[in-house]
Order: sequence, then structure tokens, then C-alpha cells
Amino acid sequence: QMCIRDRFNSAAFTHAPASVVTFRLGQDGVSEVLVSAGPDAAATALGDTLPAGCAHYSATVDGKTFRYTVKESPLSGLAQKARALNVKAAGYASVDVWSVVYQGTGFVGAVTMVGPDSSEAGVKTLAQEAYTHAAAALQP
Repeated sequence: QMCIRDRFNSAAFTHAPASVVTFRLGQDGVSEVLVSAGPDAAATALGDTLPAGCAHYSATVDGKTFRYTVKESPLSGLAQKARALNVKAAGYASVDVWSVVYQGTGFVGAVTMVGPDSSEAGVKTLAQEAYTHAAAALQP
């Protein structure tokens, strides 16, 4: 989640119109973000490498430290450009977060799925549906 937020913390998004929705799909939590973005802002959101410190990081909650590994890869066949991101906590199979960030004409979006049934295939399907609806609704 932190790595996705870092990508959208660019000054290019400071005053950009955006929408966020969260919902449940079975036992999984899903969030979708849609932000108005020109080509430069989209390039920031879909950069080719993870931001510094995102591939491995630790977080301490109530005195317990969790170590996370983040993997990212380009996706083909989704939107104009898309990347998948997976965050896993060492030793905790239940912490498996999947995100897809994608670019359309004049906007970027992100779909994140977390829960016992979250998967790469599931988040890709949700991202494809989100992109299809956004592209139709936001046609120039």
C-alpha cells in the first residue's frame, strides 16, 4: 500500500480530481482509486521501478515487527499501460496484498485487493473491469 501511495504523492496530483471507493468482495477488501492525470503525471504513477525502500521494508505494530517483500511487474493487455504489485509479510500467509495501477486517456487508476482470497488473477479482473468502465465514462 505504501508504494502505491508514494506513486500518487507527486505534486502533479495535488489538485487533480479524484475518486476513491472501497468495498468487500467475499472476505476480501477492495479499494479503487481514479485520478485525472496527463501523460507526465501518469508516467510518475506508472514508473518502471519501485520507489526507494519499497522492495523490502519493516513495520512495527504493538511492539511486533513485520517484514514485507514487494514485487512489481508490468502487465500487458490491460489499459494503455499497467503494472501489478504484490506485498507479502514474511511468515504470515494471510497478508497478501495485490494491486494494479493502470493508465487510460487522461486518467490513472489503482485497484487494491487484500484478504484470504486475494490473488493476482482476481485483482487483474477487477482492474480490467474498472478500466473498462472508467474509459467509457471519461471519453474525451
